[in-house]
Amino acid sequence: MNSSSDYYQTLGVLPDAESVVITAAYRALASLYHPDRWKGDKDFANNKMAEINVAYATLSDPEKRAKYNQSHKQSHNSYEDDDSQTDEAFDSALSELEIRWQVATEIFPDLQNIRNRLSKTSHRLAFAFVTMILETKKFDSRIVIANSLEKKFLELHFGTNSDIIFFARALINSGQKKAIVALNKYVDVLGSSIDPQLVIGKISRDFNFNFLKAKQDLTPSVLALRETVKKYEYLGDALDLILASGFEYKETGTSLFFSNTKYEVTQKNQHSGEYISVVADLSIVELIAWVKANLC
Repeated sequence: MNSSSDYYQTLGVLPDAESVVITAAYRALASLYHPDRWKGDKDFANNKMAEINVAYATLSDPEKRAKYNQSHKQSHNSYEDDDSQTDEAFDSALSELEIRWQVATEIFPDLQNIRNRLSKTSHRLAFAFVTMILETKKFDSRIVIANSLEKKFLELHFGTNSDIIFFARALINSGQKKAIVALNKYVDVLGSSIDPQLVIGKISRDFNFNFLKAKQDLTPSVLALRETVKKYEYLGDALDLILASGFEYKETGTSLFFSNTKYEVTQKNQHSGEYISVVADLSIVELIAWVKANLC
């Protein structure tokens, strides 16, 4: 999407950004692109400031913003449109808030962990979070605010399907920038109603990304189970690791001989609540091999 036609993207904020964030974003960008401060081409700076001024004049006025929202067709933002210059402007603006931020973290130490998590997803999320928290002083709602900002950002770029959102988080946490851009493009073209497993499978194959392993909560017990399965290859340990990794399993075939039992691994669809098959009809040996290859 061309940022000149999208005032929210021009200012680098979410479509429902609060006024304090819009004002802070404008000041940060104006500080960077003001012709008197810009060290590069002055014509570029003048054009950029003109875009920023038009966007701010509309979004800072409640009536103008309401009319703009009515006429503005919202679509999935391109993940590539988040340019580094805007991120640098926001980072610079945040540096001026560090003293106040440090005071806040002395009382609420988890604020820094929240900020770091959001920054990994987007510098703009961290900027919006720090600005909102310090200006509104809603410290008791810090987790709710952070989760809401992250959810809206991910939905703006990746749609509303819960499985794809989960997949996007896994890619972001793993630093898979090219895969994230690819996911954004697929959702933009195909929409949120596409079978998520088709998209997840395609990107996982193209970028050699092990989504099953990425779903694990890396607690000491899970890490220990990984090593035990790799070393001893016991069925019980493999089954425990399947459960600890957020999956379920069931016997799909019974036999008088234990060694002939077949297994199916399933996962719960976060959107429908139904369990879908991940892999099926595996013997004990095949199941252990699958666990080693995908969960260890």
